[in-house]
Amino acid sequence: MDASFDLAPVYRELGAREVDLVRTHLLRLGRNSRTMRFGYAVSDEFIENYCSAVRRLNIMTFGALVDGELRAVAELRRVSDARPADAEVALSVEDAWQDDGIGTRLLSHVRRSARYHGIATLHMICLRENYRMRCIAQKYRARTKTLADQIGADAPRADLDCLPVASEWRADKAGFVTFALDV
Repeated sequence: MDASFDLAPVYRELGAREVDLVRTHLLRLGRNSRTMRFGYAVSDEFIENYCSAVRRLNIMTFGALVDGELRAVAELRRVSDARPADAEVALSVEDAWQDDGIGTRLLSHVRRSARYHGIATLHMICLRENYRMRCIAQKYRARTKTLADQIGADAPRADLDCLPVASEWRADKAGFVTFALDV
């Protein structure tokens, strides 16, 4: 079943207090989507433990919210403290929302945000059979390499220019206002 966009998704960074939204999102993922996200089949208990650990780790989390429901998540975790730094990206999109471009647009938001945090390269690792992530990596001209049963992709952050900066500022403000009204 494909979801229709009655309302446009709001893309924004999620706050530390919104980890319950992430947990609920991950628990809604189907078996195959969980496997594609984590690289192997995971249980509800694994997701509960994972979300508890996310609070302690230095992970930036971004989401695509549709009508107040979190439908896609991108996690950005630094892998070095050097400047410019590198970071790993993990992406999940709920089954009914896949193949509509929501993952691509969410990663675009993450790439723009990465430049503000001094991150030069985004690393993505996915299973070979995860054709959706492979397609997203190709859209951003990521350099790919084969790693046993996985594919690694390195994508540069978005280039800095004034128009995307202004549009991101507006999008972030709209996301903040939506978040504040929800609270």
